[in-house]
Amino acid sequence: MENYPIIGLLTRHGKLLAAILAAAVPVGALLLFLGGYGWPVLPIGAFAGVVVYVLARSYVEIVHIITETLMPR
Repeated sequence: MENYPIIGLLTRHGKLLAAILAAAVPVGALLLFLGGYGWPVLPIGAFAGVVVYVLARSYVEIVHIITETLMPR
């Protein structure tokens, strides 16, 4: 894995990175709400956070599958 540092990072910490990325979306929506945007940014931010989490976790799982099947150990 030393030749592919990002792949190594994703296989080791992918679940945590997906959760952090997904949590950042609703926090950003909350900051927008506190900055004066209307209340609809809150449910949109929550929904977008769930979508980002699902997409990020699926990407991490695809990377795991690829590393388990194609990468030499």
